[in-house]
Amino acid sequence: MGSDFSSFTVMKDIGNGSSSSTVELVTDPQGGIFAMKTIRKDNNKSRLPISVKREIKAGQRLKNHPSIVSVTQSSEDKSHVRFLMNYVHGRTLKQLSRQRNGKPMEESAVKALFEQLIEAIDYMHSKGVAHRDIKLDNIMLTADGKAKIIDFGSCQTSWAARCTDHVGSWEYCAPEVLDRKRSYNGYTADIWSLGVVLYALLYGQMPFTSEDFREMKTAANLSLCFPKSKVSDAAQDLLRQMLRLDPSQRISMKQMALHDWLSY
Repeated sequence: MGSDFSSFTVMKDIGNGSSSSTVELVTDPQGGIFAMKTIRKDNNKSRLPISVKREIKAGQRLKNHPSIVSVTQSSEDKSHVRFLMNYVHGRTLKQLSRQRNGKPMEESAVKALFEQLIEAIDYMHSKGVAHRDIKLDNIMLTADGKAKIIDFGSCQTSWAARCTDHVGSWEYCAPEVLDRKRSYNGYTADIWSLGVVLYALLYGQMPFTSEDFREMKTAANLSLCFPKSKVSDAAQDLLRQMLRLDPSQRISMKQMALHDWLSY
């Protein structure tokens, strides 16, 4: 991690990842605009947090994809680690949802967004990366309707088909991720999480409650409820195939791209 960011000019603060990290808008000498994340090491520890290692490794594999915002450069000294990422001018889907007060997006708009996410996540998986924290908060939408997947701090870049650590936000986690007694496939877990995102966009609410997740641990079947709305039957069928309790029975990324909902 030998990049030197001393030639970059800080324009303004644009966010805080945690009490030990900041995100700033910076420019390079050529006028390029970037987001720089700075993480302060606790007690000048020499070892990097595992989330930092994951972001760096994912950034090396996923550079230059139009729908993925990953780390492109990094720098480390005794007290800080800094990442450089392409700056995205937009809002997260979580922010947009709050602004809409839970009102669902139009199905045609969701479909256009979802097609981008499928292509990006399929690419990610082809490079051996499972995101493992796909949620509204980690998907940005630009003013011209471009989707951008962010935050690879929970990703898995090796043995992603047999993950043993349990990460992510429980509302979006696949049931097998919450079962700490066994390993799970990070790729099929991503498909479940993406299904939760799709449901939230189409219906303006989450598909499951904490009580639903408790029941999933003992139930053999999952009853997925659809509120009364104008959402098409094809979209509901896709959701059922993505949100199957048995990960081996979930629709694949390739099959998803060919699903009736996306082909008409």
